Amino acid sequence: MKVNFIDLKIKNKKTLDRYKNIYGNIIKSGIFYNGKHLKKLESNLKKYTKRKHCVCVSSGTDAVYLAIKTLKSSNVS
Repeated sequence: MKVNFIDLKIKNKKTLDRYKNIYGNIIKSGIFYNGKHLKKLESNLKKYTKRKHCVCVSSGTDAVYLAIKTLKSSNVS
């Protein structure tokens, strides 16, 4: 049986070009946090998850830390 493989280089070229453009603009601006791109990402995530707030963090460790702090401050058991 012959299995046809997908050429991911060709398939992902448009996606790669799009992300190179987005990240290139961020790098050129020099604003890596609290900039317009981050605000847009948080806004889109807020809408997508149907939540009142959204905060992007720099690592999984930061995310777990904030989740624990939130649980402690809200007295949730």
